[in-house]
Amino acid sequence: ATRDIPEIRQATETKTYALPSNKTRKIQSTDLLLNSFLNQQPYEIVVGKTGSLDEAGYCLATSIDRGPHGVLVVALNSETHFSRFDDVKALAYWAFSRWQWEDELARAR
Repeated sequence: ATRDIPEIRQATETKTYALPSNKTRKIQSTDLLLNSFLNQQPYEIVVGKTGSLDEAGYCLATSIDRGPHGVLVVALNSETHFSRFDDVKALAYWAFSRWQWEDELARAR
């Protein structure tokens, strides 16, 4: 699983990175979910990938955990760079608020 590969995990959680060189250069993450509720307890972003094409619009695929459970959320053909992150937040919130996993149902009985 991706969460078990520390290099991938570290890269996706990094908000800024300073490139070693004669002149310090910083690279800022464009992942707008890193500072959202989806990356604060009890949620955790595991990995995400953005992309865009004229034919596909702005897209984002991400894996989000809440405790022992996780969801994969994919937004395709969002209107803007920013709206794809809002689309994923809305879909993830909906999934976590509506779905009950079997172990949660068993505990409730």
